[in-house]
Parts: sequence; C-alpha cells; structure tokens
Amino acid sequence: MVIVLGSRQPKHTAAGKDRESVPVPQGHNLFWKRNAPFLLLTLFGIVTLEWMAPPTSCDVSQSKLYSVSTKNQNNRAVVIVGAGMAGLAAAKELAKHGVDYLMLEASDRIGGRIEQSDNFTDFPIDLGTSLMNDPNLLQKIAESDDIPDMKVKSVGKGSGQYIPTRTWYEFLNAYILPNQKQIDYNCKVDRIDHGGPRTAPIELHCGRRTYLADTVIVTVPLPLLQSSEITYSPPLPGLPDVNAGEVWPGIKVIFEFKDSFYPEYFSIDDPAKSDPGKVEFWNCARLYLHSTQHVLAGHYVGQPALKYVNLDDETIAKSVLTRLDQKFGNGVATKKHIRHMIVNWSRRPLARGAFSYHGTEKWTSNQKMTERLYLAGEAFPTNESQEAGSIQTAALSGRHAAKELIMYLNSTLGEE
Repeated sequence: MVIVLGSRQPKHTAAGKDRESVPVPQGHNLFWKRNAPFLLLTLFGIVTLEWMAPPTSCDVSQSKLYSVSTKNQNNRAVVIVGAGMAGLAAAKELAKHGVDYLMLEASDRIGGRIEQSDNFTDFPIDLGTSLMNDPNLLQKIAESDDIPDMKVKSVGKGSGQYIPTRTWYEFLNAYILPNQKQIDYNCKVDRIDHGGPRTAPIELHCGRRTYLADTVIVTVPLPLLQSSEITYSPPLPGLPDVNAGEVWPGIKVIFEFKDSFYPEYFSIDDPAKSDPGKVEFWNCARLYLHSTQHVLAGHYVGQPALKYVNLDDETIAKSVLTRLDQKFGNGVATKKHIRHMIVNWSRRPLARGAFSYHGTEKWTSNQKMTERLYLAGEAFPTNESQEAGSIQTAALSGRHAAKELIMYLNSTLGEE
C-alpha cells in the first residue's frame, strides 16, 4: 500500500528562495497531525510513503494535498483566489509586510479583465481596461509617484479621458505584481471549506487538488460570485449581499483602417440617462509614433452593449462598421476597413461582463465574510467615496482586505 503526499514544485516558492515548500503550515503541525497514523504504520512495514511532485496542471490523476507554508514572523499562510487587479494589489500589500502568500488563478495569465495583444498591431494594445478619468490614477494604484516609464495622455481635447502610454498589462507587471513565482495558474477553485476552529486550516479545492491556508481573499468577478461558481462550506453569511450589484455587459472593438478618417476621440451614441451606458472610440495608434498603422479602438458598455453581446464577432464588426459609415458618411469605414478584433467580455467565462454598476446610489458590500475570509474586487468599495466598477476600487479593495487579514494574523500569534 502506497500513500502519496504532495509537495509543491520549486517554481511556486517565495521569491529568492530556492527551496520546496513542505506540507507543514507553520503553527499548526498539520502535516504530523494528519499523517501520523501513516507514519506509524511505516514502522511496521504495513505501508510505504512516497513523495510525488505534482504537475503544474490542476487536472491531476490523483488527489493531492498542498499546503502553503510561511517563514515570516506571523507564521501564517494566505491564499488569494484570482490574479486580477484586486488579487495583485492584495499580494503586493502582503509582500510589503513580509507575509507569504500563494495566488490561485483560473486562467493562464494575470490581469483578469486587464489583457493585452501583441500581434494584432505593431504595438501592444489593451484588450480590456483602457481609459481613465484621473491623470494621476496610475500613481495612486502603484502607491508611488516614481513610475517614470508610465506616462498618460489625453485621448482627445475635451474628452476628460486619459490613456497610459504603455498598456495596463505592462503596468501590472512592472508595478503591482510582487512575484510571478507565487502564482499557480490554471487552478479554478470550486469549493472552499472554512469551518472548524480558527486554528484549523481553510481548504481550497481546485479540481482534484486541495490547498491549505490560514486566511483567504477571494477576488473573482461579481458574476462568478452571483452564480455560485465557488461553493462555501459552511455557506457564507454575507454572500447574498452581492446580489444587490449589477454587472454591465461590455465589448471592445479594434479596427485597422487604410488611413485615419476619424478624430482622436468621439462617441457615436448618446445614451439617455434612463438608459445607462457609454460608447467611446479613440485613436490608440497615436500613442506610438513609430507605428505605421491606423488603429481605432472602442468600447460598448451597459445598455448599448446589450444588442451585441449575443452576436458572433463578424456580425458585431459589420454592425459597428455600418454605424461608423453613418457617422462619417460615404461608407468610408467599410471601404477603408482592413481587419478587426472583437473582445466580448460578456461571453468570457471568467469575466461575464465589463464591470459592476450600482446606479446613482452609493453602494457598499461587506468584504468581511468571516474573520479569516474576505471578498475583494471592483464590486466592493471600501467606503462610500469610492465608485463601484472602477479599477482603483479593485486595487483599494484588495489592499484593504490584505491589511485586515494582516491584523488578524498578528492577533493570533502564539496560538496553536
């Protein structure tokens, strides 16, 4: 009889430490408590223990137990579910205070609804988050005025909108992501068991893989919380509050044309106040002086996106080109069209929409589900001065959750 005990591979260890994490959460001696019977049996030759380093994929043939150990003064572990802006901001805050962590990301990249393409144009282009109405937003999110290679430009006179001179994805990698090695990719958490005393570990199940943690921050998008993509045992007492939030549908369209027949920034729809949403277009090639391409980007969010989100990409592109033809006349958009890219965030299974929207009323939802489990993301403003749905709210929410859990961990020092 062989008992297989899992150990994480070195690629997921803390930065600068060429070691493997052993499955012993500090302060618990959980490994010995759970496996002592098997170890005793080995003394009598009844069973044989073997170590097996698992593959990086979560779809493994045998169930394995992963523990996230720490070597910081708190002697604790934190697992962050999701590597979007909120998750990365939380990770950065934990790293700043010397608290070890592990991020579990369902996709194969960081960023969530921040994504870039490197092969559609001769410059990198954002496929998700792009514009901002605060020229100092990058410094606020990075918590630093020293970001010399990240400038912003107005997208057009009178627009009130700004765009970074590098992509948001590059910004995340350069100024927010603490350590690429502390992320397990392609791990979609489907169940979190958080019952038991505070000294017992929380179990996070990702397919046939199980992770242990003392505290957890869940940063998945609001639609995934509302659809119960993750089940909680016992059920979270405050989770029904998230149903008060609305998720705006959204698509992004990117066109390459033979030449620029359009202004730097414009809108082709003017939604009524009772019909919330917006449609904006901007010349994204103007940021890159070396580019010889003529590239127009735009996004439809809220009510204006509803007529598109269930269509295929070609139908969406044709409809938008027709609308551009109507605005600029003479069928100019269709005639000069070279190619296009459509990003339908409403149909992305790990996003299912553009961002949260709560109308004109200020809305806050409780981030703290239990003393050891927090929610974070753009749907969770930490106070009434923040706007739900903004990228800054996502960052502040993740940072706030991390700070709260750091205080909790400090309060439990010395507990067994």
